[in-house]
Amino acid sequence: MHDTFGAAAAVSGSVGLWALRAEAAVRDFDQRLVVRGTVGLDRTFPIAGRDLYVVIEYQRDGAGAESPDDLLAAATSRAFTQGEMQVLGRDTGALQLSWQLHPLVSASTLFLGSLRDASFMFGPGLSYSVTQGASFRIGAFTGVGEDATLDGSILRFGSEYGSIPRFLYTSMNFFF
Repeated sequence: MHDTFGAAAAVSGSVGLWALRAEAAVRDFDQRLVVRGTVGLDRTFPIAGRDLYVVIEYQRDGAGAESPDDLLAAATSRAFTQGEMQVLGRDTGALQLSWQLHPLVSASTLFLGSLRDASFMFGPGLSYSVTQGASFRIGAFTGVGEDATLDGSILRFGSEYGSIPRFLYTSMNFFF
């Protein structure tokens, strides 16, 4: 990819009723080998006659920022500008919950957090199956953590997710 060395491996299986997956990748960025890895668990729980789907994941990205002081450098790095980073931080945890409220309606939420600066992004949403081939979604995202500051002309991120504004979105998906 992008004329650089890369290698990856992945495994999946189960531990009891939990699905388990792990993957690792090595990439060469500007003469520096970067190791990335993800491990995750997911499971469906029957609650009140409906399914609650739970995903727990940890991601380590050697190209990510070690501290809030490194976030701007990560955001302007070659790895980020080429679209190869999902988050800016080095260590990230995720918890995703999805519950079927009705056969046509589900509610979900995502917590995506930096394990280095304790900031996180919260994203609740509702999905409605309009037809067999179309769905509508409404949701929101907000960041929680120390906000960015401007010291003269120097931007300083206080945390990875603290500067994310509150916003609402809608989407319509068509499947064919």
